[in-house]
Amino acid sequence: HIPPLEPDKAPPPGENSKRVLELGSGVGNAAFPLVRANPNLVVTCVDCSRSALDVIESSPEYDPRRMQTLHRDASCDPICDEPATYDYVSMVYFLSALDEDGRKHAIAEAYRALKPDGGTVLFRDYAEGDMVQLRMAAKNERRAGGATVDNKADSTAGLAVDASGKFFRRGDNTLSYFFGCDELAAAMEAGGFRTAHLEVHERENVNRKHGTVMKRKFVQGRFVK
Repeated sequence: HIPPLEPDKAPPPGENSKRVLELGSGVGNAAFPLVRANPNLVVTCVDCSRSALDVIESSPEYDPRRMQTLHRDASCDPICDEPATYDYVSMVYFLSALDEDGRKHAIAEAYRALKPDGGTVLFRDYAEGDMVQLRMAAKNERRAGGATVDNKADSTAGLAVDASGKFFRRGDNTLSYFFGCDELAAAMEAGGFRTAHLEVHERENVNRKHGTVMKRKFVQGRFVK
């Protein structure tokens, strides 16, 4: 167990600290554990929600020497004010929530933010063939066949954004894209990156109460500038 951060007692980051730019940070659910486990990291949290960043800044663990916040929409805004100064860009369940133009912009901005000769994107997101994708696709097929839905929420959940069968709009109006490895590698390489590692990770979620198994698939990798 790693104890909570105590900014008043912690020394400042060292001269050789590594800089991380986290895209779609939300309320810091990834950023705080990163800084707890790695006292020599400095993390910049980027999110389009000002209220989410306010939660980060109001935390008793928030240490401005180790964490900064940027209120930006990474699908269209510049995501850093200091190009070529970051060691890592984190894209965890982030790129799938953007449309195609937004994905291209975010990849280009990540490249701009990273240091040359080794700056790395750390990536994890939903993979093609994930059970959620299959359920959404099946629901759209039922709609196309004239099937009715039970309630208003169900009528909007999982609407297909295009004909690919991989891009959907959820009931809360957020987007979900399900990546294939080849297309993800092609998109990152078109943005100037080299694919260092890329794989699909599979996991089974078991609901013992209902006797169901949900097969989840995630694509994860590292892309180097």
